[in-house]
Amino acid sequence: MARNPTQSDVARAVGVSRGLVSMALSGSPAVAEETRERILRVARELGYTRDLGAASLAARRSRVLGVVLPDLRNPFLEGIVSALQDEAESRGLVSLVATASDDVGRELTILRRFHELRVAGVVMVSPVQPPEGLERAGELMPLVLIGADGPWRSLDSVHVDEDAAARLIVDHVRERGWTSLISLSERKGPGEVWIQRRQVALSRAAAAVGLPFDAVAIDGDAAISAALLDHLHPGARLAVAAHNDLVAIDALTAVRAMGLVPGTDVGVVGFDDTHLARRPEFDITSVSQDSPDSPGWRCWRWGRSPRAAVSPVGAVANGWSTPTCPYEAPPSSPTPLPILCPNKDFTTKGSVGSLVARRLQRRVLKCLHKSRPP
Repeated sequence: MARNPTQSDVARAVGVSRGLVSMALSGSPAVAEETRERILRVARELGYTRDLGAASLAARRSRVLGVVLPDLRNPFLEGIVSALQDEAESRGLVSLVATASDDVGRELTILRRFHELRVAGVVMVSPVQPPEGLERAGELMPLVLIGADGPWRSLDSVHVDEDAAARLIVDHVRERGWTSLISLSERKGPGEVWIQRRQVALSRAAAAVGLPFDAVAIDGDAAISAALLDHLHPGARLAVAAHNDLVAIDALTAVRAMGLVPGTDVGVVGFDDTHLARRPEFDITSVSQDSPDSPGWRCWRWGRSPRAAVSPVGAVANGWSTPTCPYEAPPSSPTPLPILCPNKDFTTKGSVGSLVARRLQRRVLKCLHKSRPP
Protein backbone atom coordinates (compact mmCIF):
# COMPACT_ATOMS: atom_id res chain seq x y z
CA MET A 1 0.00 0.00 0.00
CA ALA A 2 1.33 3.43 -0.95
CA ARG A 3 2.27 5.71 1.93
CA ASN A 4 0.13 8.81 2.38
CA PRO A 5 2.13 12.03 1.89
CA THR A 6 2.78 13.97 5.10
CA GLN A 7 3.28 17.64 5.89
CA SER A 8 7.00 16.91 6.06
CA ASP A 9 6.86 15.64 2.45
CA VAL A 10 5.11 18.83 1.37
CA ALA A 11 7.66 20.95 3.27
CA ARG A 12 10.63 19.21 1.55
CA ALA A 13 9.05 19.64 -1.88
CA VAL A 14 8.38 23.34 -1.32
CA GLY A 15 11.62 24.01 0.54
CA VAL A 16 10.06 25.41 3.70
CA SER A 17 9.64 24.21 7.29
CA ARG A 18 6.95 21.74 8.29
CA GLY A 19 5.61 24.32 10.74
CA LEU A 20 5.05 26.80 7.91
CA VAL A 21 3.22 24.09 5.92
CA SER A 22 0.99 23.42 8.92
CA MET A 23 0.19 27.11 9.27
CA ALA A 24 -0.60 27.44 5.56
CA LEU A 25 -2.86 24.39 5.51
CA SER A 26 -4.75 25.61 8.57
CA GLY A 27 -5.38 29.01 6.98
CA SER A 28 -3.15 31.09 9.26
CA PRO A 29 -3.04 34.77 8.20
CA ALA A 30 0.65 34.86 9.19
CA VAL A 31 1.60 33.06 5.96
CA ALA A 32 2.20 35.19 2.87
CA GLU A 33 -0.42 34.61 0.17
CA GLU A 34 2.14 33.65 -2.48
CA THR A 35 3.75 31.12 -0.14
CA ARG A 36 0.37 29.71 0.87
CA GLU A 37 -0.67 29.21 -2.75
CA ARG A 38 2.61 27.42 -3.53
CA ILE A 39 2.22 25.13 -0.52
CA LEU A 40 -1.40 24.33 -1.39
CA ARG A 41 -0.48 23.61 -5.01
CA VAL A 42 2.31 21.22 -4.05
CA ALA A 43 0.07 19.54 -1.46
CA ARG A 44 -2.53 18.87 -4.16
CA GLU A 45 0.09 17.55 -6.56
CA LEU A 46 1.45 15.16 -3.93
CA GLY A 47 -2.07 14.01 -2.99
CA TYR A 48 -1.74 15.22 0.59
CA THR A 49 -4.83 14.84 2.79
CA ARG A 50 -5.18 15.93 6.37
CA ASP A 51 -4.69 13.22 9.02
CA LEU A 52 -7.68 13.83 11.28
CA GLY A 53 -6.36 11.36 13.83
CA ALA A 54 -3.07 13.21 14.18
CA ALA A 55 -4.84 16.56 14.15
CA SER A 56 -7.16 15.42 16.93
CA LEU A 57 -4.20 14.26 19.02
CA ALA A 58 -2.42 17.56 18.53
CA ALA A 59 -5.48 19.66 19.26
CA ARG A 60 -6.75 17.27 21.95
CA ARG A 61 -10.12 17.52 20.28
CA SER A 62 -11.89 15.11 17.94
CA ARG A 63 -13.72 16.20 14.81
CA VAL A 64 -16.19 13.31 15.04
CA LEU A 65 -19.80 13.77 16.17
CA GLY A 66 -21.40 10.54 17.40
CA VAL A 67 -25.09 10.00 16.63
CA VAL A 68 -27.07 7.16 18.23
CA LEU A 69 -30.43 6.23 16.68
CA PRO A 70 -32.98 3.65 17.85
CA ASP A 71 -33.37 2.30 14.29
CA LEU A 72 -33.39 3.31 10.63
CA ARG A 73 -37.05 2.58 9.85
CA ASN A 74 -38.60 5.90 10.77
CA PRO A 75 -38.06 8.56 8.07
CA PHE A 76 -38.22 11.21 10.79
CA LEU A 77 -34.82 9.95 11.95
CA GLU A 78 -33.40 10.37 8.45
CA GLY A 79 -34.36 14.02 8.62
CA ILE A 80 -32.59 14.44 11.93
CA VAL A 81 -29.41 12.76 10.65
CA SER A 82 -29.45 14.79 7.45
CA ALA A 83 -29.68 18.06 9.34
CA LEU A 84 -27.03 17.00 11.85
CA GLN A 85 -24.65 16.11 9.03
CA ASP A 86 -25.20 19.44 7.29
CA GLU A 87 -24.60 21.41 10.46
CA ALA A 88 -21.66 19.23 11.52
CA GLU A 89 -19.94 19.70 8.15
CA SER A 90 -20.34 23.46 8.43
CA ARG A 91 -18.39 23.22 11.71
CA GLY A 92 -15.66 20.95 10.40
CA LEU A 93 -17.13 17.83 12.03
CA VAL A 94 -18.03 14.47 10.53
CA SER A 95 -21.04 12.51 11.78
CA LEU A 96 -20.65 8.87 12.76
CA VAL A 97 -24.07 7.18 13.03
CA ALA A 98 -24.84 3.98 14.95
CA THR A 99 -28.13 2.21 15.64
CA ALA A 100 -28.94 0.62 18.98
CA SER A 101 -32.16 -1.24 18.01
CA ASP A 102 -33.71 -0.23 21.34
CA ASP A 103 -31.23 -2.55 23.08
CA VAL A 104 -29.79 -1.28 26.37
CA GLY A 105 -26.60 -3.33 26.12
CA ARG A 106 -25.93 -2.40 22.51
CA GLU A 107 -26.58 1.27 23.19
CA LEU A 108 -24.15 1.18 26.14
CA THR A 109 -21.49 -0.44 23.94
CA ILE A 110 -21.93 2.32 21.35
CA LEU A 111 -21.50 4.98 24.02
CA ARG A 112 -18.32 3.29 25.24
CA ARG A 113 -16.91 3.12 21.72
CA PHE A 114 -17.68 6.79 21.13
CA HIS A 115 -15.93 7.64 24.38
CA GLU A 116 -12.91 5.55 23.34
CA LEU A 117 -12.84 7.53 20.09
CA ARG A 118 -12.89 10.74 22.16
CA VAL A 119 -15.65 12.14 19.95
CA ALA A 120 -16.43 15.85 20.08
CA GLY A 121 -19.89 15.00 21.40
CA VAL A 122 -22.81 12.61 21.11
CA VAL A 123 -26.42 13.14 20.06
CA MET A 124 -28.84 10.40 21.15
CA VAL A 125 -32.37 10.08 19.79
CA SER A 126 -34.95 8.41 22.08
CA PRO A 127 -32.32 6.59 24.19
CA VAL A 128 -33.16 3.48 26.22
CA GLN A 129 -30.46 3.74 28.87
CA PRO A 130 -31.71 4.29 32.43
CA PRO A 131 -31.40 7.93 33.52
CA GLU A 132 -28.41 7.26 35.75
CA GLY A 133 -26.57 5.65 32.83
CA LEU A 134 -27.18 8.67 30.63
CA GLU A 135 -26.04 11.01 33.38
CA ARG A 136 -22.79 9.04 33.73
CA ALA A 137 -22.21 9.18 29.98
CA GLY A 138 -22.81 12.94 30.08
CA GLU A 139 -20.06 13.30 32.66
CA LEU A 140 -17.57 11.66 30.27
CA MET A 141 -18.41 13.56 27.08
CA PRO A 142 -20.79 16.25 25.80
CA LEU A 143 -24.18 14.60 25.35
CA VAL A 144 -27.44 15.96 23.94
CA LEU A 145 -30.69 13.98 23.98
CA ILE A 146 -33.44 14.33 21.38
CA GLY A 147 -36.95 13.19 22.23
CA ALA A 148 -36.05 12.40 25.84
CA ASP A 149 -38.07 14.40 28.34
CA GLY A 150 -36.67 13.96 31.84
CA PRO A 151 -35.41 15.74 34.96
CA TRP A 152 -31.79 15.68 33.83
CA ARG A 153 -29.12 16.97 36.23
CA SER A 154 -26.30 17.50 33.76
CA LEU A 155 -27.72 16.79 30.31
CA ASP A 156 -29.25 18.98 27.65
CA SER A 157 -32.38 17.67 25.99
CA VAL A 158 -34.45 18.72 22.99
CA HIS A 159 -37.98 17.39 22.79
CA VAL A 160 -41.44 18.22 21.60
CA ASP A 161 -43.94 19.71 24.05
CA GLU A 162 -45.93 16.50 24.49
CA ASP A 163 -48.73 18.19 26.45
CA ALA A 164 -49.22 20.83 23.74
CA ALA A 165 -49.21 18.12 21.06
CA ALA A 166 -51.75 16.06 23.01
CA ARG A 167 -54.09 19.02 23.42
CA LEU A 168 -53.79 19.76 19.72
CA ILE A 169 -54.70 16.17 18.80
CA VAL A 170 -57.62 15.99 21.24
CA ASP A 171 -59.04 19.34 20.16
CA HIS A 172 -58.72 18.34 16.51
CA VAL A 173 -60.43 14.99 17.12
CA ARG A 174 -63.35 16.58 18.97
CA GLU A 175 -63.78 19.33 16.39
CA ARG A 176 -64.11 16.68 13.69
CA GLY A 177 -66.84 14.84 15.57
CA TRP A 178 -64.96 11.76 16.81
CA THR A 179 -66.27 10.62 20.19
CA SER A 180 -63.50 8.33 21.46
CA LEU A 181 -59.73 8.13 21.09
CA ILE A 182 -57.07 5.43 21.32
CA SER A 183 -53.32 5.91 21.15
CA LEU A 184 -51.58 3.25 19.08
CA SER A 185 -47.89 2.35 19.48
CA GLU A 186 -45.52 -0.56 18.93
CA ARG A 187 -44.02 -2.45 21.84
CA LYS A 188 -40.42 -1.18 22.06
CA GLY A 189 -39.05 -2.69 25.25
CA PRO A 190 -37.06 -0.11 27.20
CA GLY A 191 -37.86 2.49 24.53
CA GLU A 192 -41.49 2.46 25.63
CA VAL A 193 -40.67 5.00 28.33
CA TRP A 194 -40.91 7.80 25.77
CA ILE A 195 -44.04 6.26 24.23
CA GLN A 196 -45.64 6.20 27.67
CA ARG A 197 -44.83 9.88 28.14
CA ARG A 198 -46.91 10.68 25.05
CA GLN A 199 -49.70 8.36 26.17
CA VAL A 200 -49.87 10.06 29.56
CA ALA A 201 -50.12 13.45 27.87
CA LEU A 202 -52.93 12.22 25.62
CA SER A 203 -54.73 10.66 28.57
CA ARG A 204 -54.62 13.94 30.50
CA ALA A 205 -55.76 15.99 27.53
CA ALA A 206 -58.65 13.60 26.81
CA ALA A 207 -59.72 13.49 30.47
CA ALA A 208 -59.76 17.29 30.62
CA VAL A 209 -62.54 17.40 28.01
CA GLY A 210 -64.32 14.15 28.90
CA LEU A 211 -63.19 12.24 25.80
CA PRO A 212 -63.02 8.44 26.33
CA PHE A 213 -59.41 7.32 25.87
CA ASP A 214 -57.40 4.11 25.88
CA ALA A 215 -53.69 3.39 25.26
CA VAL A 216 -52.93 0.36 23.10
CA ALA A 217 -49.53 -1.26 22.48
CA ILE A 218 -49.26 -3.67 19.55
CA ASP A 219 -46.82 -6.35 18.42
CA GLY A 220 -47.60 -6.38 14.70
CA ASP A 221 -49.98 -5.43 11.92
CA ALA A 222 -52.52 -8.10 12.85
CA ALA A 223 -52.76 -6.64 16.35
CA ILE A 224 -53.93 -3.32 14.89
CA SER A 225 -57.08 -4.89 13.47
CA ALA A 226 -57.74 -6.61 16.78
CA ALA A 227 -57.30 -3.33 18.65
CA LEU A 228 -59.68 -1.56 16.31
CA LEU A 229 -62.30 -4.30 16.69
CA ASP A 230 -62.04 -4.06 20.47
CA HIS A 231 -62.81 -0.34 20.38
CA LEU A 232 -65.30 -0.09 17.51
CA HIS A 233 -68.74 -0.11 19.09
CA PRO A 234 -72.14 0.64 17.53
CA GLY A 235 -72.64 4.37 17.36
CA ALA A 236 -69.06 5.13 18.42
CA ARG A 237 -66.88 7.34 16.28
CA LEU A 238 -63.31 6.20 16.91
CA ALA A 239 -60.14 8.16 16.20
CA VAL A 240 -56.63 6.69 16.36
CA ALA A 241 -53.64 8.75 17.50
CA ALA A 242 -50.59 6.84 16.22
CA HIS A 243 -47.21 7.27 17.90
CA ASN A 244 -45.58 8.06 14.57
CA ASP A 245 -46.41 8.16 10.88
CA LEU A 246 -45.30 4.55 10.28
CA VAL A 247 -47.82 3.28 12.83
CA ALA A 248 -50.42 5.62 11.33
CA ILE A 249 -49.87 4.08 7.88
CA ASP A 250 -50.26 0.59 9.36
CA ALA A 251 -53.49 1.72 11.02
CA LEU A 252 -54.72 3.20 7.76
CA THR A 253 -54.01 -0.09 5.98
CA ALA A 254 -55.84 -2.05 8.67
CA VAL A 255 -58.87 0.23 8.47
CA ARG A 256 -59.09 -0.27 4.72
CA ALA A 257 -58.58 -4.05 5.03
CA MET A 258 -61.59 -4.18 7.38
CA GLY A 259 -63.74 -2.60 4.69
CA LEU A 260 -63.97 0.72 6.52
CA VAL A 261 -63.42 4.18 5.11
CA PRO A 262 -60.66 6.27 6.73
CA GLY A 263 -61.89 9.71 7.66
CA THR A 264 -65.51 8.52 7.64
CA ASP A 265 -65.62 5.38 9.78
CA VAL A 266 -62.32 5.79 11.65
CA GLY A 267 -60.08 8.84 12.08
CA VAL A 268 -56.29 8.43 11.93
CA VAL A 269 -53.75 10.97 13.20
CA GLY A 270 -49.98 10.47 12.88
CA PHE A 271 -46.98 12.14 14.46
CA ASP A 272 -43.86 13.78 12.93
CA ASP A 273 -45.35 14.86 9.56
CA THR A 274 -42.79 12.88 7.57
CA HIS A 275 -42.74 12.69 3.78
CA LEU A 276 -44.64 9.39 3.99
CA ALA A 277 -47.60 11.09 5.67
CA ARG A 278 -47.69 13.58 2.84
CA ARG A 279 -47.75 11.03 0.03
CA PRO A 280 -51.09 11.15 -1.83
CA GLU A 281 -51.87 7.48 -1.19
CA PHE A 282 -51.70 8.16 2.56
CA ASP A 283 -52.21 11.91 3.08
CA ILE A 284 -52.42 11.46 6.85
CA THR A 285 -53.14 14.18 9.35
CA SER A 286 -49.92 14.41 11.36
CA VAL A 287 -48.39 16.48 14.13
CA SER A 288 -45.46 18.54 12.88
CA GLN A 289 -42.55 19.02 15.27
CA ASP A 290 -41.64 22.45 14.00
CA SER A 291 -38.71 24.13 15.78
CA PRO A 292 -38.47 27.87 15.17
CA ASP A 293 -35.41 29.85 16.18
CA SER A 294 -36.29 31.35 19.52
CA PRO A 295 -34.61 32.02 22.86
CA GLY A 296 -36.20 28.83 24.18
CA TRP A 297 -33.86 26.69 22.08
CA ARG A 298 -30.59 27.94 23.59
CA CYS A 299 -28.36 25.30 25.14
CA TRP A 300 -26.19 26.25 28.09
CA ARG A 301 -22.47 25.84 28.50
CA TRP A 302 -20.86 22.89 30.23
CA GLY A 303 -21.12 23.12 34.01
CA ARG A 304 -24.21 25.31 34.09
CA SER A 305 -27.74 24.13 34.76
CA PRO A 306 -28.98 21.77 32.04
CA ARG A 307 -31.49 23.14 29.61
CA ALA A 308 -34.56 21.41 28.23
CA ALA A 309 -35.41 22.93 24.87
CA VAL A 310 -39.07 22.27 24.13
CA SER A 311 -40.42 22.37 20.59
CA PRO A 312 -43.87 23.80 19.90
CA VAL A 313 -46.01 21.74 17.58
CA GLY A 314 -48.39 22.16 14.68
CA ALA A 315 -50.77 19.71 13.05
CA VAL A 316 -50.93 19.17 9.32
CA ALA A 317 -54.56 18.23 8.75
CA ASN A 318 -54.78 16.12 5.63
CA GLY A 319 -57.31 13.56 4.50
CA TRP A 320 -57.86 10.86 7.09
CA SER A 321 -59.14 12.65 10.16
CA THR A 322 -61.71 14.76 8.33
CA PRO A 323 -62.99 15.17 4.76
CA THR A 324 -62.63 18.95 4.97
CA CYS A 325 -60.55 21.26 7.14
CA PRO A 326 -61.33 24.99 6.86
CA TYR A 327 -58.33 27.12 7.68
CA GLU A 328 -58.34 29.99 10.10
CA ALA A 329 -55.10 31.98 10.27
CA PRO A 330 -53.61 32.12 13.78
CA PRO A 331 -53.18 35.56 15.32
CA SER A 332 -49.84 37.27 14.85
CA SER A 333 -47.57 36.54 17.79
CA PRO A 334 -43.83 36.48 18.51
CA THR A 335 -44.34 33.10 20.18
CA PRO A 336 -44.87 30.16 17.79
CA LEU A 337 -48.35 28.70 18.27
CA PRO A 338 -49.66 25.22 17.53
CA ILE A 339 -51.72 25.49 14.35
CA LEU A 340 -54.05 23.42 12.23
CA CYS A 341 -53.42 23.74 8.50
CA PRO A 342 -55.72 22.75 5.67
CA ASN A 343 -53.44 20.49 3.64
CA LYS A 344 -49.96 19.18 3.20
CA ASP A 345 -48.89 22.04 0.94
CA PHE A 346 -49.43 24.78 3.47
CA THR A 347 -46.84 23.82 6.08
CA THR A 348 -44.53 21.29 4.46
CA LYS A 349 -42.00 23.77 3.10
CA GLY A 350 -39.43 21.15 2.10
CA SER A 351 -38.37 17.90 3.71
CA VAL A 352 -38.87 16.95 7.32
CA GLY A 353 -35.29 18.09 7.84
CA SER A 354 -36.28 21.64 7.02
CA LEU A 355 -39.31 21.42 9.29
CA VAL A 356 -37.82 20.14 12.48
CA ALA A 357 -34.21 19.21 12.14
CA ARG A 358 -32.56 22.10 10.30
CA ARG A 359 -33.11 24.63 13.03
CA LEU A 360 -33.40 22.17 15.89
CA GLN A 361 -30.10 20.44 15.18
CA ARG A 362 -28.35 23.74 14.65
CA ARG A 363 -29.13 24.38 18.32
CA VAL A 364 -27.94 20.89 19.23
CA LEU A 365 -24.61 21.45 17.46
CA LYS A 366 -24.16 24.82 19.15
CA CYS A 367 -24.77 23.13 22.47
CA LEU A 368 -22.17 20.46 21.75
CA HIS A 369 -19.72 23.07 20.52
CA LYS A 370 -20.04 25.04 23.75
CA SER A 371 -20.21 22.09 26.11
CA ARG A 372 -16.61 20.92 25.98
CA PRO A 373 -15.26 20.48 29.49
CA PRO A 374 -12.86 23.30 30.45
